[in-house]
Amino acid sequence: MIDDNAAHPRSRKKRRRLPRWPLLFALVVAGSVYFLFFWGKERKSWREEVQLVDGSRIEIQRRLTLEKTWYELGQAGMRPTLQRLRLPDGVTFETDDRLILLHLERGNFPTRWTLLASPATCESFEKYGRPKPDYLQFEYVDQRWSYRGVQPEYYGRTVNLLVSDRGISDDTHVAHSDKSDHNSAWKGIAPAYLRIDGDFNSVCRQATYGVKK
Repeated sequence: MIDDNAAHPRSRKKRRRLPRWPLLFALVVAGSVYFLFFWGKERKSWREEVQLVDGSRIEIQRRLTLEKTWYELGQAGMRPTLQRLRLPDGVTFETDDRLILLHLERGNFPTRWTLLASPATCESFEKYGRPKPDYLQFEYVDQRWSYRGVQPEYYGRTVNLLVSDRGISDDTHVAHSDKSDHNSAWKGIAPAYLRIDGDFNSVCRQATYGVKK
């Protein structure tokens, strides 16, 4: 006699498998966050001694975020995406525009600080109203920064900020006496970024209209 239980064995319960897509989705999200916020980015900060026009010296803190970008022919480079400058009295200047920070001075009342900069790209040049000469004068008044075109009193002034971060290590100190080694035409820095030039016309003005104006 055939045992019915042997002929029809009790089926085993299958273990329910959890779907894999939530795990895959989480991995994709994590990878995307890492790529956007960490991969290809470099952050550095340094303390910088600045000599003002009256001969006094102050120490400021600077922070720079660089992001990898790709140019023609597959060449990669780093471009700044955020610049922060903290002054001794706690005032902070921060920008994500492509600007070259050049010169810092105490302002005349009611202006607390004056910061000179120059657009580093044609996009920034257009955004700031195509200044002529190609400099911007930021002023800290009433707890906020505003800007206008550079005033003639600054023409011919030798810049006192570190123009390029090339060769600057993270968490270091840059003395005023060391800046001449960094702010130099031998480092490929244009003369208009080493001394405020009242006749400075960048290639952006020529590229837009074909002639200097």
